[in-house]
Amino acid sequence: MRRILTVNLREGMVIARTIFSPSGRVLLRKDTVIKPVFIDSLLDRKVMSVFIRDQRFPDLEPEEVVSDRTRMRVREALAEFREAAQSRSRRALIIASDHIAQRVADIVEEALSHRSVVVNLTDIGSMDDYTFDHSVNVCIISVLAACHMNINAEKIRLLGIGALLHDVGKLLVPPAVMRKPGKLTDEEFEVVKNHSEDGYRFLSRQTDLSPLSTIVAYQHHERWDGSGYPLGLKGDEIHEFSQLVGIADVYDALVSDRVYREAFPPHRALAMINGSAERFFPGALVSQFLENLAPYPVGTVIELTNGVTAVVADVQRGSLYHPCIRALTDEDGVNLSESSQYQFELSDHPNLQIYRVIDKDEQSERSISTGLTASS
Repeated sequence: MRRILTVNLREGMVIARTIFSPSGRVLLRKDTVIKPVFIDSLLDRKVMSVFIRDQRFPDLEPEEVVSDRTRMRVREALAEFREAAQSRSRRALIIASDHIAQRVADIVEEALSHRSVVVNLTDIGSMDDYTFDHSVNVCIISVLAACHMNINAEKIRLLGIGALLHDVGKLLVPPAVMRKPGKLTDEEFEVVKNHSEDGYRFLSRQTDLSPLSTIVAYQHHERWDGSGYPLGLKGDEIHEFSQLVGIADVYDALVSDRVYREAFPPHRALAMINGSAERFFPGALVSQFLENLAPYPVGTVIELTNGVTAVVADVQRGSLYHPCIRALTDEDGVNLSESSQYQFELSDHPNLQIYRVIDKDEQSERSISTGLTASS
């Protein structure tokens, strides 16, 4: 299965995971065959992305760190907080902050119970409501990393709240600037940069959140070498929570489609993060962060150094770059029949490496298409 934007759904596609409303009501059940009326209904309800079945690989379903139901409830809490922030009602903000804390506690509980799972982030997010999906992703990634850093559950919860609200200052940035395609002017960029300080001030004055949460909004754009903003802090002057959320913030931005560029594939985004070690982020923290994300998520079609085309079938912590894979072609590129396909651990073949990722356009050209309709 794979996640796609709802606007890209087509009649005949099959839902791979039950879709819930923010209140937990079932909108479409697993195995539902898509009809045009369903697409319109999902868009009306602002369901921006869904999982669809990949008929070529129906059994390949990555285990998720956090359930879709929890994701939706977190998103609803974030929407409530945004409305309260715009109303400037302190009472509404305190209530919304409490709901945020409850939902983040749910994320922490699920992350702690899925400590062995790595994040398979593919096709997540929406350009129309990027800030919401981005904030939820950054929260989940940050919390999972913290679960492996000997941080106690209560502090992880405070970190998660800060991660979820790290971009709250962008509510004060004019929408025309936030959604502008192309490069910002110097003046526009200065306006955007103010979101760190504005968000921190807002959270500090209008809510009863812990300083450990609010500091994340202030410092998540600070960088290890002092090149960040708003204060140009260096090294350990930057709180560890802010450093961690800063890495998650950059990673999720790289793997998300934006109005001015397409998403980078996860392996490239992770390479870019790794290349920033000891410049933008501390090396030890980058190493811990990278242990939680799959460079080649389940369902990624790859070519090996021996010419075999394969699909990633499973990714285990500790063997991120040597996943379990399923061969789809022989070494000459000839497609294998379904009964002839075979699965093996890449870690068992030290002389065999992943050569490259095959994008969807090339899959179609080479007849390695994923067959997403019910009739395929």
